[in-house]
Amino acid sequence: MWLFPVKGEPMDNNEMIDRLNDLIQLDVDAVEAYNQVLKHLEYEDLCRRLARYQDDHKNHIENLSAAIVDLGGTPAERKPDFKGYLMELFTFLMSASGSIGAVEVMKANEILTNRKYAKAAALQWPDEIKTVILNNYSQEQRHLRFIEEILSIPRHELR
Repeated sequence: MWLFPVKGEPMDNNEMIDRLNDLIQLDVDAVEAYNQVLKHLEYEDLCRRLARYQDDHKNHIENLSAAIVDLGGTPAERKPDFKGYLMELFTFLMSASGSIGAVEVMKANEILTNRKYAKAAALQWPDEIKTVILNNYSQEQRHLRFIEEILSIPRHELR
């Protein structure tokens, strides 16, 4: 069962659309960050797992876009914004330092994503949209737990 304190007044459609588009932008930027990491990660098993997480972000874009359309809105363009380009550059630079740098930068990215989804989950949404946000947030928590686990285990494989 999900227990989140609900914050604020109920939102109107325009505010819900804006907040959902912010989440879409977050997931678009995450997909691009995963592209950079997957180019530099040396280990197939981690690449496969992170590619699945990248697919989760792509699915989030789809389910959030569908919610926006249901509200009568237009989903955000699926391209990085300025923050996304900065995240992509930072991810590229850290990933180029090797697998450990790649995984560390993904941890930072997933912490940001988890924070934003936690804030969204605490807002008042119609039940259908709340379910989408909570499911996406649950996947983000799983991503972060895995990445933290990878970084916490001393491994000679990560260099």
